[in-house]
Amino acid sequence: MPEVKNGDLNAFPCLESGYEELGLTKREYFAIKALQGILADSSMNHSKACTTLAIKYADMLLIELELTQ
Repeated sequence: MPEVKNGDLNAFPCLESGYEELGLTKREYFAIKALQGILADSSMNHSKACTTLAIKYADMLLIELELTQ
């Protein structure tokens, strides 16, 4: 079985008896939080570049987390 990358793991899995909700991956969650911060800066031009930047920040955070484990 291939190893699952940290970013592909679920951020908030709910695995209760008879119920399974996996939700967002860690990568998706980190990108959403980064985008939230970027969009809160009213001086930024809110374009597609913002989403690309948010994904890059999420990926950099995941890499950094891997290095510090």
